[in-house]
Amino acid sequence: FAPRAVVLPSGEQVAPDTLRDRRLLLVSGIAGPSAFERTVASLGARIADHLAWPDHHPFSPDDARRIARAARESGAEMIVTTRKDRVRWPECAPAPAVLEIGVQTSAEETIIDHVMRALGREDCAR
Repeated sequence: FAPRAVVLPSGEQVAPDTLRDRRLLLVSGIAGPSAFERTVASLGARIADHLAWPDHHPFSPDDARRIARAARESGAEMIVTTRKDRVRWPECAPAPAVLEIGVQTSAEETIIDHVMRALGREDCAR
């Protein structure tokens, strides 16, 4: 997994290194919250706090208040979440940035070639 971009609350897409040296509040409701935290830390961000709920957590108005309070109390410059959690983001919570993650594999070209041939699109294979 590799960070590809950060989508700011304004919708602007910036490079992941934008998070370097920034004090962040992480918010997640995913199966691997520690992996999300390690990925953000690997970018050089300073993690002020991480509110981690169980996978597929349905955010509530109480969660929105907890997020807002944690952002204030931690002194976070920005709230960062995952794309998966942004879809369920509580309406009244401060708007987060979204860390976009991509999957990279050394077999990526081979897989794409195989799929294109299976679809009868050999002319599109690399």
